[in-house]
Amino acid sequence: MIAIIAISLPITIALTQKPQEVRQQAQEPQVAACKPLSLPLQSPVLAIAYYPRDVARPEYLDQEETGWGGNNFGNLKIADWERMTEQMVSQGKELVSDATRYHGYKDPTSSRFIEYSVLDNTIHKYYTPIPRGHPTGGGTTLPHYRQILLDHNICDLVDNRNVKEVWMYGYHSSKIVPDESRMSSIYGDVSNSYPKELYIADEFKLPICNKAYVLYNFTYQPTGDPGNNLHNRIHQIENVVPFIEGQDKWPPNPPVNTALGASTFWGDYAEYLQRDPRSINPDGTRAPGYKSSCGNGHITPNWSNSSTKEYIYDNRELSTFNCETWHPDESKTTYITASCERWGCTDKGFYKWFMQNIPGYKSDIEYQGQKMKNWWEFMYDFNASVEIGRSLYGDSLFCDDVVTEPTPATSSKLYLSDLEWTSMKNQWGPVEKDLSNGENAVRDGKTLTLNTVTYPKGLGVHANSTIKYSLVGRQCSEFKAVVGIDDEVGNKGSMIFQVQLDGVVAYDSGVVTGTSESKAINLSVVGKNEITLLANYNGDFSYDHGDWADAHLVCGGSIVTPIPTAFVTQVPPTVTPTLTPTRVPTATPIPTSTPIPTPSFTPTPTSSTGNQTSITILSPSDSKLSGQQVNIITNASSPVDISTISIQTRKASAPVTTFKTVQTCTNSTTCSYAWKIVSLPAGNYEIKAIAVDSQGNSISTVKQVKR
Repeated sequence: MIAIIAISLPITIALTQKPQEVRQQAQEPQVAACKPLSLPLQSPVLAIAYYPRDVARPEYLDQEETGWGGNNFGNLKIADWERMTEQMVSQGKELVSDATRYHGYKDPTSSRFIEYSVLDNTIHKYYTPIPRGHPTGGGTTLPHYRQILLDHNICDLVDNRNVKEVWMYGYHSSKIVPDESRMSSIYGDVSNSYPKELYIADEFKLPICNKAYVLYNFTYQPTGDPGNNLHNRIHQIENVVPFIEGQDKWPPNPPVNTALGASTFWGDYAEYLQRDPRSINPDGTRAPGYKSSCGNGHITPNWSNSSTKEYIYDNRELSTFNCETWHPDESKTTYITASCERWGCTDKGFYKWFMQNIPGYKSDIEYQGQKMKNWWEFMYDFNASVEIGRSLYGDSLFCDDVVTEPTPATSSKLYLSDLEWTSMKNQWGPVEKDLSNGENAVRDGKTLTLNTVTYPKGLGVHANSTIKYSLVGRQCSEFKAVVGIDDEVGNKGSMIFQVQLDGVVAYDSGVVTGTSESKAINLSVVGKNEITLLANYNGDFSYDHGDWADAHLVCGGSIVTPIPTAFVTQVPPTVTPTLTPTRVPTATPIPTSTPIPTPSFTPTPTSSTGNQTSITILSPSDSKLSGQQVNIITNASSPVDISTISIQTRKASAPVTTFKTVQTCTNSTTCSYAWKIVSLPAGNYEIKAIAVDSQGNSISTVKQVKR
């Protein structure tokens, strides 16, 4: 393929194919003819992934290089990480494309402004360590982004094939520290990188092309969360929009937006700094009457404590904010009193809500006689946005009178395994996407199989299980699925499948066993806001491995795009020697007289959403329920507190006994707790343990035993 040839080109050839790499000062505004606008604007992405092999176990990642082990994740093969990456790419491009729909969460007719796709439908995969770049201290380096991009002839892709973004997937370890975003532009590095390109040694600087591009570096560990794409993108917006409005320094000065010329973004829309310090109580809590706007990537507008307000996306406390009708003129906006339910109380829900509220296509905001620009234009064509004048107000890059909007599709399949649920609970391990339930670890299931028929898409669950999805803004007409007990448990298992629409049962399978025929579901969801999938046990939890096979929504309109189930894997036939430098070059010293800019935000901590953190009961085992200890192990990178352990018969509604503990359990260490039962009669029992992780999330697990 062409890209493989580009990889093998000598660097000297690649260098001759790009413009001279000289940082230029921002130009004066230029008057240029507007461009025709055909929505959505297409934005192909160069996708790259690194999976360094373990020499002794070539099917597995090199844990010394990637820094990722643990009881469950260390046993995942490279093929598992590749599938996670493909899922991140598929879901990521849908999430970020949909985020460009102005007020899309409440206006089903809103069009995507930008449509992201993968260039040539190809993820370029390498099985060597990420090349070492600019040293960051302590023996760690940035990736050698320059070398990686030159090997892909980046300027040809940017200048001739409309590539505006590079999505690189890898790892964060004691050896490699990825950037959330890094920009190459003749106007400088306007991004969330650290250190900025200005302070990077020349041999590591990004190639500069005629057009601007942004590199996003994601980690596929621990469970391939596509939310990274949204999170990193918000931070990029937080850098680009203030730059366009004329803010060259961080923090903006003045931060408060009281008139044109101050920071509209940070002082009003994003509201990073409180507009009125008197609205904060002495103990840091939010004072009554304080009003917010939209918050930012780390802080929701309903924050309740100034010292602990970051990363709390599920705060259900009511607060007053105006993000959904934001306008720089206070007289033209409406404040509401609400909680996290406005965005579904998830991190990805908030990110998307935040971005769908920024002034976009057809926002029609005017202030002091000037029309506000569409901020997504800045993200689509940064150089052109600077060249027509650094201001949030003025002419658009595009001609409004020649708009061509997409023709609505008649119908599209939207697989639930490609969507983010609003909530999920599962009796045994996490709900698996496109795999059977398996056991207690992440992605330890098999191909979904019902009565020998295999399904590439669907959800694998274990009774009792509840999964909820929002239907708001999706224009969906039907829900379809095939349900049954997966062949992996043979003829065993007994459970009941139900579908609720807006809390009302719309489908009940009756009792389904391992010998039952598969059951097809076809429900109308027209006018519904939420769908809930329930898999309930039928008096016994044993072997209740259920499948929602081929579970999908049938949706119409331009807001839904089918997600490909696979990407072309492009791997160089041999390892290119230049991919792994034999030494780490010494960086040019940073002048002591020039302070390094403080990064806008700290990296996002690993979230435990979606059962990424788990606990496992190792013992007691069958027939030994007296005089034993309960032994538990966790995969958590931070300590978890085991709060409650209980035992009950499987058919009982209340436990036989419960005892509490305050012992802390840490990664890979077996934690033992004294057993309180003297003896139990013969029967089927389950032991349940409940823990709280470092983020305050509740985690539970169940072990089924007999006596």
